Amino acid sequence: MSRDGCSEEQAQSRVNAQLVLDWKKSEADIVIDNSGSLDNTRQQFREVLRKVYEPLTWKEHLRSRDGLISVVVCTEVGVLLARKNLL
Repeated sequence: MSRDGCSEEQAQSRVNAQLVLDWKKSEADIVIDNSGSLDNTRQQFREVLRKVYEPLTWKEHLRSRDGLISVVVCTEVGVLLARKNLL
């Protein structure tokens, strides 16, 4: 509190305004539990890095921004070519 220059009431108000941790964890793609040892936290971090750097599956790629753009572009090109051939 002294670091931020706020009263105990203001600090408690900020804490109460935060989202519930369980909800945040349920919505997160990645959660690292840092309540254990530093070695345990580092191991979790290494595992997350390994997963993040793995190539995406086709399903994951299609759900990504790049995959969506590819689908939209290919669809648009297909529609334009179909219209050109029909005219």
